Formats: sequence, C-alpha cells, structure tokens
Amino acid sequence: MINYGEKIDCFKKTEHVKSTFIYGDKNIIKNPLITVFIPTYKRVDLLKQAIESVVTQWHTDFEWDIIIVDNEPYDGKPNATEHLIRKIDNPRILYYRNSENMRPGDNFNRGILLARGEWVMILHDDDWLIRNTVFKMKNLIDVYTKISKKQIAAFSAFYVQVYDNNSNKIYGEINGIDHYISNIPEDYRLHKLSRMCLWFTSHIGGHAPSNGTTYNRQAFIDSGGFNENLGIFCDLILFYNMQKKYDVYCTLMPVGIYRWGRNISMNANTTSKFVNESMEFREYIYNLNVFTKLFGKIFKNVHYEKFTKDVIKDRNSNSKKMSDDTKVDYNDFAKQKPNCISKAFYLICSMLYSKYKSRQTKRNSKKARKIFERILNERNM
Repeated sequence: MINYGEKIDCFKKTEHVKSTFIYGDKNIIKNPLITVFIPTYKRVDLLKQAIESVVTQWHTDFEWDIIIVDNEPYDGKPNATEHLIRKIDNPRILYYRNSENMRPGDNFNRGILLARGEWVMILHDDDWLIRNTVFKMKNLIDVYTKISKKQIAAFSAFYVQVYDNNSNKIYGEINGIDHYISNIPEDYRLHKLSRMCLWFTSHIGGHAPSNGTTYNRQAFIDSGGFNENLGIFCDLILFYNMQKKYDVYCTLMPVGIYRWGRNISMNANTTSKFVNESMEFREYIYNLNVFTKLFGKIFKNVHYEKFTKDVIKDRNSNSKKMSDDTKVDYNDFAKQKPNCISKAFYLICSMLYSKYKSRQTKRNSKKARKIFERILNERNM
C-alpha cells in the first residue's frame, strides 16, 4: 500500500531540468506579495484569455507579479507562446521555458519554486480569474492570517464550470459570469478544511488547485510539493497532509472560471480511476490506527457508495450538458453495498459535522469582517 503521508521532496526529482528566463523585468516589481502562476503547454489561444483575465485585475494597489512556465522543451528558438508573451508586452510577466517536458505536477512545483511572491496563486492556462480575485485574495490573507492559530498553508479556491463546446459562445458567457461575480459584495466566509472531512463527507476536501487557489510559497515547499506518484488526487492529498501542521481554508464564493471541455476528464476510464484511487487513499486512512480501523469497518462501504455516486452524478451531468450520450452507471462500479444501520449512522454523523463546520465558518467570518473594518480605518487615518 502507498504511504500517502510520507513526506517526499518532489523538487529534487526535477533538479536536472533547466528553466530558462526568456522575458520580463524583475525590477518592475521587486517584492511581490502575490505571484499569479500560469503553467502552460501549447495552448496559445486559451493562454491569451487566461493572461487577459490576470493583467486586467481590479484594485491591485500592492506589489504582485505574474509568472508563466512553459512546459514545451526549449530549443533556443521562439515558439508560439513566446511570440504571444512578447506581443502582450507587459514587463510584469516573467516568462520561463523548461529544457524538457515535465509531468503537470512537476511543472507546478517548478513554477512555485521560481515564483517570488510570499503567496502563489495558480491559474491553469485554459481557465480564467474573476477580475477582482487578486484583490479579494489579498484581503483574505490580511484578515485570516490574524485569525488563524496556525500558519496558513493555502486557500483552496471554489470556481464556476463552463463547457468549451463553442469557444465564441463560451467566451461571451465567461464575460457575463465574470461581471456578475465580481460585483458581488466582499464575502469573508471561508470553510476551514479538516482531516476529519473524509470521515463525514467521503471526500478528501478542497477543490482542485486552479482558478485562484493560493499557496503560502514556503509552506508549499516545506510540504514537499505535488507528488505525481500519488495519482490523480495528489493535489488534494497535499491539502490533507498540510493540515497536520498548517491551516487550510476553502472559499465558498467562486473566484475563477473553469473550462470543462471534451477531454480526458470525461472519459469513463478516468471516472473509474477517480473511484479506484480514492478508495486506495481511504484504505490507507482506515489502517492508520485501531480507531481508524474501527471507523473504517463501520463506514467503508458507505464512503465508497457516497463518493462513487457523487463522481458519477457530476460526470453524467457535465456529459449531458456537452451533448455526450455516453453515460456511466453506479452499477458499473458497485461493490458491497452498505447496510441500513451504517448508512443511518453515517447520515447522523454527517449532519452533526455539517452543523459544526457551519458554525465555525460563521464565527470566523464575523471575526474576519471586524478585522477588515479595523484595517480600513487604519488606512483612512
């Protein structure tokens, strides 16, 4: 069984890969608080839209910069991505290109290592930041670092999904969604992630790190980075492992727009991989000690059914919106079903946990708002 809790320095594995600095001026922004990091690979048209969503951010009267790490192997010649960067001609952007193609998680690690900001916000090259995301994240950092008893390792960002069937139509929808969300009043409600989340929801917790998910750079490095060898959930497993030493929060309001296209994520084999690898991780959790073994014995089948049905429901819902007739049925994956007693006990525990987390969120939100009001008063004096 994989030791999911083992700390491994994933940065060492790619030390032999060189990232060449090609474009930008590091003297324009000398001490950025936030670096927006965009990993990219041969998606110039979508990358252009992603960059536009960043360079047009509102209310950024503090130091922040942008780093793009291109995973197309550098041969000394400009590629389409470099031509785009030079055409945009914004010296705030720092553009690097790797000497060889790395796995996605390894390229994420490289970008965070190269970033200069104390905090690093991730944006996939085919996604989009809501136009006031950097401003709002700066406010959340200001107030929640004062609330938290432990150092904060990350803010996991909630996002809106759109479907990339017709790029022209979708582009218009993105602008409409962006305009609507960016005009919603500041929301300081954050859900504090807990390692107990798995027991009461069947999910690891957090959102996939894209569209505004922001890491404390040093905490990310100290935690070892993304370990691709842990499989499809390596990003969420990093959140889980971080919670042992740090606080990790999750936004309840969307800060980014995620393109869910007709890609490998819609493949039935990928759905099977989600289900099986999640089960492998839960098996690891069940076997940590005597208590978890007992808990696992009671809830194992409930967790499996709940998680599997959630994944299939999400996949089939997106498939329908994409006019894809290929469906996945729970019976294709079903193993031993939970008994009625375990299921009822799980529902009660889940309800109690949900109420507890809701109260915790409200309490923290109230504290955050008071702190922000005090910060505003100090600025206006």
